[in-house]
Amino acid sequence: MALESIAEELECSIGHLSRLFKNKMHTSPIHYLGQVRADRAAELLMQTDATLQEIAERVGYPDAHSLSCSFKKYKGLSPVRFKKEREHPAQKQDQDMPQTMLKSALQRTSFTRYTDIDYQYRYLRKGIYSCTEESK
Repeated sequence: MALESIAEELECSIGHLSRLFKNKMHTSPIHYLGQVRADRAAELLMQTDATLQEIAERVGYPDAHSLSCSFKKYKGLSPVRFKKEREHPAQKQDQDMPQTMLKSALQRTSFTRYTDIDYQYRYLRKGIYSCTEESK
């Protein structure tokens, strides 16, 4: 592991090295490395026609599956979807949904927000939570 060799070279423990790194970088070494790999993979996705396996090997993953899992963790979407969205920015993620549902199921509506307080004060019978004069 790279962290072990760095700690050995600096003659300190892995734990101490991790604390120092986190204090300076405000993230763990592992998280930082994952972010760097995801950023580099994103660059390679957009700048080359390399396969996911080739990109995985270039950025330090053993296979395309490992790259995909990590990429999704750091970028929020799969490498394939990332590339498609960057190449065709006008198309949205909602494209996976049938057109009939896009037109009817997800429409904006105006409504009053419901809260427990509204319910307690407006709809309960006379009692300690009622807003009627008789309960005051």
